[in-house]
Amino acid sequence: MGEVLPRRFYSILSRSMYLLIGYILALFYCLGLEAETKDFKRHPELSYTFFVLTLPLYFLVLFGCYTLVMIGYHMIILQDCKEAQDELLDEIKNARTFLTSKGMKF
Repeated sequence: MGEVLPRRFYSILSRSMYLLIGYILALFYCLGLEAETKDFKRHPELSYTFFVLTLPLYFLVLFGCYTLVMIGYHMIILQDCKEAQDELLDEIKNARTFLTSKGMKF
């Protein structure tokens, strides 16, 4: 059939399913708690249910912000590889001399 999936995959999958079930239960609890109140019918955006419904969006925005900050941070502290740069420049010089010997002009 295929290779066996690692144990980490199953632990992440089970944790994700537990979080999803908890989120759905919290949503049902908030809906049951506030569904019949007049304030909920007039202003649903001020309720716990609205907050629970928009919670995944908040987490997605927070994850995007965290990702952008981490990418920017690692771009700032990026350490140069002097040896790799010298090696690349040497290969470029060798390629130019080889191509000029074959008749190519730069």
